[in-house]
Amino acid sequence: MFWKFRWMLFLPLFLPAWGQPAPEFWKPAPRSSHLEILSPLGGWQTAGTAEIRLKLTDPTDPRPPLDSNLEYWERWQARWKAEEKALQDRIQEIMAQNLRPEPPARARLLAWIQGDPKGGAPVSADEITFIADWLKAREEAQGELNDAKGSREHSLLAFFNGEVQLWDLELNRERTFKLELIQGENRLEILDPSTGQSQLRTWWCEGSSPRLQVFARELGRRWTSWALQVLEPDGKMQADRRHFQKSHPAPGTYTIRWDAGAASRWWSDEDAAPRIVQVDVVLEGGTDRERRWRFETLVLPGTGPVTIGSFDVES
Repeated sequence: MFWKFRWMLFLPLFLPAWGQPAPEFWKPAPRSSHLEILSPLGGWQTAGTAEIRLKLTDPTDPRPPLDSNLEYWERWQARWKAEEKALQDRIQEIMAQNLRPEPPARARLLAWIQGDPKGGAPVSADEITFIADWLKAREEAQGELNDAKGSREHSLLAFFNGEVQLWDLELNRERTFKLELIQGENRLEILDPSTGQSQLRTWWCEGSSPRLQVFARELGRRWTSWALQVLEPDGKMQADRRHFQKSHPAPGTYTIRWDAGAASRWWSDEDAAPRIVQVDVVLEGGTDRERRWRFETLVLPGTGPVTIGSFDVES
């Protein structure tokens, strides 16, 4: 029976490492972050597009900065490995707190739980109890990890020239957003509802804006599902991820569609989740002839092209 208790002798060796949560399980204190606009804004500009670099900064965040030398996929893999290691460490901590002896076949049982052919099913009451404890501990640890990740994510409201946009930012992770400028004064206000912080910038653009501009966004989703499509009166289809513009649009009816693409087995739950697509159309923006339309629809990724609406451009 000694095996049932010998693992407890090593428990104090783990406790110092568990004194502080892993960086992946760290949660920011309320209102501890501050919004930084990294792009210089103000004065006069002549370009039709402005790139806004934003960052929610919290110096107490223990996560290391992103390695800019790595490709996106490599960064994703490194992050996944760090989260998985932190998750396993947290499961082990919760299991140790139960003060229940672990069976000698622990490695075999964990392999069986994770679908490894080298594993083996439980053959005793103690092994069944261990599996139940482990699954419960993993559920608890995964919930804590999800809460910690969610606490680092902020949805900002951006008010730009009368339009409202939803921008998602992650703590200490820089993101770039594009704005299509209008001739004359441009006004941008960014609000973080979770902290009440706001930033306001105004600047002037002296170049002429395209006569027709179409902007698309997906509300509440970090990654776009597919692409915006605009069918022109002559039957020509224009496609872009988020934005379409035309300096001299032909008169007639324009049809807006969203290409939701084809389903893929590599999609995550977020990739496959329904999302609301919102499209804003601005004609003659910044002039006394300005006209605006807004279209909104629920889109299910993987269902191909979806018609959102149409509008008319007069000669």
